[in-house]
Amino acid sequence: METMITEVAGDPAVTVLAISGAVDVGPEELGRLSQVLDGLVAEGVRYLVVDLSGTEFLVSRALGELLTATVRLRSRGRDMAIAGASGAVAAAARKAGVGGMIQLRETVEAAVEAVVQRQVRPVPRSLSENRGNAGDRCQWYGFVKSDARK
Repeated sequence: METMITEVAGDPAVTVLAISGAVDVGPEELGRLSQVLDGLVAEGVRYLVVDLSGTEFLVSRALGELLTATVRLRSRGRDMAIAGASGAVAAAARKAGVGGMIQLRETVEAAVEAVVQRQVRPVPRSLSENRGNAGDRCQWYGFVKSDARK
């Protein structure tokens, strides 16, 4: 797995993380992915687009890392999208049901547009501390269609 982090020209609020190669089940690869994502969240990245167009294979645990990063970003009023997932990667994302939780787009440009236009509400303190019911947390984290929100 190789990674490259860039900012989008003209919009410094958007960071693109390009991942290429295979993200396998090895603890070293997953640990590295987790470190990169944790670092970006800690740095205060506003919008993150993960470009998977160069990724040949992605295990479900790697998708779990992406979901965790999405929740952490949204709990801070930020957001993330995935771009370029195709073939086996897209099939794994569909099988895991990731499309209902993370925005999936065909290109980096489409993902940037989608993530910037989406309005992410800051999570109320009671929900960010895991109080409240799971349905409320899902709605606030954006895992429910916007027309279903209260």
